[in-house]
Amino acid sequence: MDEVLIRGATNADLPRIAAIWYQAATEGKTNPPPLRGVPSLYLHELDTHELVVQERDDTVIAYAAIINRGAIAFLADLFVDSAYRSAGFGRRLLEAVLPRDGRVCCTVASNDPRALPLYVRSGMRPCWPHVHLRAETTKLGRLPTVGVETLEADPDDSDWVRWDTEISGRPRPEDRNYWIGRRRGVPLWFRRAGRVLGYGMAQRLSDDSVWYPDALTLGPIGALEREHAVDCVLAAVHWARSRAQMVRISLTGPHPAIAPLLKAGFRIVEVETFCSNTSEPFVDSQRYVSSGGDLF
Repeated sequence: MDEVLIRGATNADLPRIAAIWYQAATEGKTNPPPLRGVPSLYLHELDTHELVVQERDDTVIAYAAIINRGAIAFLADLFVDSAYRSAGFGRRLLEAVLPRDGRVCCTVASNDPRALPLYVRSGMRPCWPHVHLRAETTKLGRLPTVGVETLEADPDDSDWVRWDTEISGRPRPEDRNYWIGRRRGVPLWFRRAGRVLGYGMAQRLSDDSVWYPDALTLGPIGALEREHAVDCVLAAVHWARSRAQMVRISLTGPHPAIAPLLKAGFRIVEVETFCSNTSEPFVDSQRYVSSGGDLF
């Protein structure tokens, strides 16, 4: 293999990174909408110095990002230009960015048949399916009434950060700032009879989607107890359905809210696989809903 350079990304790399992302997101699709610019995730990863590119002959051919939060290293991105796939470039890039210092390493593997074997060979094992759901709110059927009040939280509420740290298994105030600042996020509390049952985030910009950038993405959502996990998710959907035409949510396979959402009219649009190098999960998959596949 020819010599390649792996280095930290710069602002000048962002258009090329966006082009590689768009290529992967639209591969095999008919008449996709045009690329609307650089997805805000890459601006965030650049801000936190976690975005890396791989160059060959002064051309960026791949990129990756490891999101380091506490003891958790989450692989948010690993994309290779289609002209350079199946030639070992992705493996070399993964080896370069994946920490080997005892931290939990994890990712959400896409349904590309090359992805899962690559992550398994690197030491991450499949844990559960990661299920992406989407619904047009005007076509949603009746949702169960759960008697949970949804309250908009103060964006600077330190209790929201504390809840997210506890339930998501890692401190990540910079990601909270990203959801609010770049994805127009609204932090939420879920309360019944004066007692807070859980917390959430409603992202009003979904620019990680080529087709539905204006969709409302729900997540993260976390419940203090498993018995309230479904109620918190349904309360979030009740809140969202009058505020957006399209709603997206990504749940772990074991999460009990999948069934009632499907019954109400949500559709499964993609199934990926959560992988980790440890059998001890850092989140409870039955009471935590991720922010999506990129930051989990």
